[in-house]
Amino acid sequence: MLERDDLHVDSWYFDGENTAHLALHFVEPADILAAWRSGALFFHNMPGRTASHVMIGEDAKGRVIYAVILETEAVGVWKVISAWESRFARRLWNERGASE
Repeated sequence: MLERDDLHVDSWYFDGENTAHLALHFVEPADILAAWRSGALFFHNMPGRTASHVMIGEDAKGRVIYAVILETEAVGVWKVISAWESRFARRLWNERGASE
């Protein structure tokens, strides 16, 4: 199970590479921003993964997005490595009130 983290995100960094990769999973930067603004949950990623953290949130289309993220060299600025709609994320999202 993933361990919750009280992560602070000031802003997001998108470039052509990660935007193109997100598109392969039918996710756009606007979906990431909407999920973040939905009261996103943050978790430490599993050990040995490229991204240090995971964000789960609901986008404007009603999808719960599972985004693997990594802080850039600029403190508080995060880059999405990959993201997709996830049933696992939906379950965590639906259970969020029970654990708080």
